[in-house]
Amino acid sequence: MPYHLTQEELDAEVDAQVKAHFAPKPPAPPKEKVLEHVSQHFIDMARPADNQKDSDYVRSIKKSYSAGQKESSSSSSQAVGKKSGKTVPQLGEQAVQSIPPLIVQTHVSIADRPAITDDLRRQAKEAGVTVEQLLGLEEIPGITEEEVKYQYARGKPLVKPDDVKLLPTRMYNLHTWYMQKTANSNEESLMVKVKPEHYFHGKDVWIEFSELFQLFQQDALDKSIVSCYCL
Repeated sequence: MPYHLTQEELDAEVDAQVKAHFAPKPPAPPKEKVLEHVSQHFIDMARPADNQKDSDYVRSIKKSYSAGQKESSSSSSQAVGKKSGKTVPQLGEQAVQSIPPLIVQTHVSIADRPAITDDLRRQAKEAGVTVEQLLGLEEIPGITEEEVKYQYARGKPLVKPDDVKLLPTRMYNLHTWYMQKTANSNEESLMVKVKPEHYFHGKDVWIEFSELFQLFQQDALDKSIVSCYCL
């Protein structure tokens, strides 16, 4: 639209375009009619054929079904109660069968013993057993619970030495204080002062070092150390 038109001409042009847009549209041309014999041809093609052949799978199923029907009809003519096919003996009906006794070798001859090498000696030393025990020629003595369980001793770490570096910060600091205290004094306990604002009145609680060991080992705790935790 040219920009030199006046406002009146511009309004007249817009009105003309609006009227042309909303003016009645001419009727659409008539659709082409499909011939009757053409439409009937496609209708006939869509219908399933009456003489459609079965697939190989369907024929095999029908054949198996017919064979089963024939066997069923022939077996029904036989005597009632007669079982066909193989029968499996139930519990208590199996024939008694014997097996040869199990031979357990109770000793190893010198000729059958494996050669003791330096590698076997090294493995036995690392395992803390003898070479004969490693090879199963001798019985390994059992280990008691007291030997496995870490025991408390004053001045020794409250946990296994390799586990000290794995302690949390607060428990590590407490463990360091305990090691210094037992090394520089003969004290056997720790005094904890409970303030009045903690328990209505002041109170002293004594905690044995052995109870600290139980705390670090997550073992049975004495009521004094539980009281300190609660207060």
